[in-house]
Amino acid sequence: RSLSPAAAVVLGSLLVVIFPVFTCIEFVCLRYTTIPFVQVTKGFQVMGVASPFWLWFCFAALQSLLMRADMLTDGRFLAELVRQDQCPGEQLSDVWQAVIGESMVSFLAGVKLSQVGLAAYVLTLAQCIWPLLQSTPRCGGPPVDYCVQPSEGQRSLRVQSALTACPEPDVEQLNFRFTNLVGTQVNLGEALMMLGEAAGMSSLQLQSPAYPVAKAELEPEKAVGLADAVVSRGVVSIGLVAVLENSLQIQLQTSIFALKAFLLHRYDVLTITSLALSMATLALKLKDAFKLLSFSNKVRAGAGEEAGQSEKLRHLLRYTRILQLLMLLLLLSLAYGAAKFAAAFICEDSLWNLTGCVDVAALKAGKGQQG
Repeated sequence: RSLSPAAAVVLGSLLVVIFPVFTCIEFVCLRYTTIPFVQVTKGFQVMGVASPFWLWFCFAALQSLLMRADMLTDGRFLAELVRQDQCPGEQLSDVWQAVIGESMVSFLAGVKLSQVGLAAYVLTLAQCIWPLLQSTPRCGGPPVDYCVQPSEGQRSLRVQSALTACPEPDVEQLNFRFTNLVGTQVNLGEALMMLGEAAGMSSLQLQSPAYPVAKAELEPEKAVGLADAVVSRGVVSIGLVAVLENSLQIQLQTSIFALKAFLLHRYDVLTITSLALSMATLALKLKDAFKLLSFSNKVRAGAGEEAGQSEKLRHLLRYTRILQLLMLLLLLSLAYGAAKFAAAFICEDSLWNLTGCVDVAALKAGKGQQG
């Protein structure tokens, strides 16, 4: 309400410019990765069913639009939360303090509601910092050939970089891997996928794990390494995005939705929209996690006893266990958020903790007696 008309126009213009620019960059990256993807997978699939390119592309565009809308509504939700905390006469923070003090996270009772929202939003920056560290080459390392590796008999398809012109040596002499800032070996394709996921390019995630699964079938001797790379990258993506962003946003938004339902005796449509988008995004992350888990189980079950495989298998198993733990956290978060959302329509005061419906009047009376 305190935003001037001029400031509103500026912010709206920024959104009109920024979102199309990000979308164009995303689909440039998608075009770059789709060619090797279809060369290996031999086709496109939507929800596990063979599909034509146009249907797959529409599904990718829809998923990208869903991610952008989720980011936009999360930002609007945070702005509304900060505004309500600053405006005099708002009762939202008072009821929040009373309810949160009797919950499992009672230590947050002394924290402002807007501060909780800002903290949850700041945590989303972690999904950018870690991929940047993983995709940045360490200084002083061996030179890297920034070009597409040619297949046998298809050397003319090599794509030259503006920075490094690819010479004509044997393929075996080209180096497509580098040591990143955290000390692990990464190839150029993995770096691109990590940066794309960090930037919220959800359409790129349609290629994972379909590409490494098909690649493992073509080159079984590389299956363990492929599974280890994609599962470890998935753990980082799911942990930083689904857990630290989507899960926290769902818990915060369901709580605010219930508080508004109690205070205003109506249901906020914008909060419902934001909550629905967050839950849909979390459900997509869970779907990706199940695919990664299935791929890991298949590779570990078929792995042989070749020399050097045992260490890779232990590493893959460790990341698989972490993935299973993250999946459990996501399922619990989704179930708890759904229960709080349903309670907003069922409970008399619209609020619910694990112990049952919350009697806000009794809580406030108890606080008054203590004071």
